[in-house]
Amino acid sequence: MHNQDHLNHINHNKNIWNSISEIQNICGLIDYDIAEVLGISTDEFKSRKYRNCDLSTFEVLKISQKFHLDIHHLYNNQFDKKIVEDRFNGVNSTMASRYSENPFSKKRTQMNILSYIEDNFYTLLDSCYKRFQLNEDCFKNQDESINIKFLEDLCNYLAHRGFSSEDFYKMGLHSYEVNKDSPFGKSLSHFKNVSDLFSFITEEFSHKYDLNFDYKYRKLSSREILIEETPTKLAQEVARGNIGNELTTLVKTGVMASIPSYIEQEVSDIEVIKSIHRGDSTTEFLIHL
Repeated sequence: MHNQDHLNHINHNKNIWNSISEIQNICGLIDYDIAEVLGISTDEFKSRKYRNCDLSTFEVLKISQKFHLDIHHLYNNQFDKKIVEDRFNGVNSTMASRYSENPFSKKRTQMNILSYIEDNFYTLLDSCYKRFQLNEDCFKNQDESINIKFLEDLCNYLAHRGFSSEDFYKMGLHSYEVNKDSPFGKSLSHFKNVSDLFSFITEEFSHKYDLNFDYKYRKLSSREILIEETPTKLAQEVARGNIGNELTTLVKTGVMASIPSYIEQEVSDIEVIKSIHRGDSTTEFLIHL
């Protein structure tokens, strides 16, 4: 085990120096520039670089902060070079192709989650941005489009950081606080009952903000509504694996639970009775009014 730890340390150290060399090439920086970031002389930097000497965690953090990277990007020598170049040149809205290509979702849900984190776990917000080489400039307009993979990756990251199922549900609920005073929220406040509100959102409005899924609405009784969610052919054609995951479904459950709040009502319970992430062809939300 000791030998394996030693090998891992050597690999991490090598990756960090490779990362620094790549950053220098991308941004056109000389050794003096990086030495200045680290607060050491150029000669010391050159010597340490040549010998692959250890960098302290504090020094690695200096590099990560300067170039808007998560520390793990440097330790693993894995980051989007185009984003590093654009950030260095003052272009702050570039996203990784994983998130910018096939953008069938609006940024609304992702911004709801980031707002929830900002309100309740502020110190974590910067870590979220750096983890995915993003920043607040990428999330200024809820009606801009993004790939659902970002929602998946963000939820997985938060789960890794210890967030619970209840937390993801609350993130969805938070959408009401974000949207209640927006034109979107005000447009929903004119409905007279919860059933008509859900019917409008699923049958008439959903295709405007989500091209990953088709939604169908069924009123089962005066106290029950069923929302059926099926992946669109368009999303299935480009998806690599599942579209969303169990965590994004939890967030969506919270979003649905928040909808009656626009007309000062609430639901008593929401059950996910079928899920594409459990082998079903559709995901079904049974809403108890």
